[in-house]
Amino acid sequence: TSEGKPESMLFWRDLVGEIRRAREPRVVVSSEFFSLASPEVIERIVRDLDRERLHVLVTLRPLGRILPSQWQQNVQGGMTKTYEAWLRQVFGDQPGGARDAFWQLHRHDQLIERWAAVLGPERVTAVVVDEKDHAMLLRVFEGLLGLREGTLMVERDLSNRSMTLAEVEAVRAFNVAAKGAGI
Repeated sequence: TSEGKPESMLFWRDLVGEIRRAREPRVVVSSEFFSLASPEVIERIVRDLDRERLHVLVTLRPLGRILPSQWQQNVQGGMTKTYEAWLRQVFGDQPGGARDAFWQLHRHDQLIERWAAVLGPERVTAVVVDEKDHAMLLRVFEGLLGLREGTLMVERDLSNRSMTLAEVEAVRAFNVAAKGAGI
């Protein structure tokens, strides 16, 4: 970049500026990437976004739903491992790779501890998602945001659906062929 800063930091600076200029009493920023933040990065986020305005909401989903979803995302990103091979790595005792990446995101106890240690436990909320009640999470957000109940509505979004096994295996086969061809 022209300023000598990584593009992601320029994006972060712009986002922080936008949040600080917001006239609304509450602003929502949502990203799974916050799950990867180290204690030092969390300190910066808290400082930049103003500790007094900040509240962190962590949504918890059942591990049985997270595992296939995470594998699919990895395959979409170019991974060639079968689901079974990936699971063996995630649950194996060898550090590194898929195991560390998965548990960095999904050791929810450690994720919550990292944020609570910097921000304070009173400013961190964990919600266990109810797979049968898709509106429940919206009601929680309404309460945290001070919105009237029913303001947020569930919309069926097919653009973020999971792939079928046949679809993900087709993508994986493409990845294997591309890797074999040196692409």
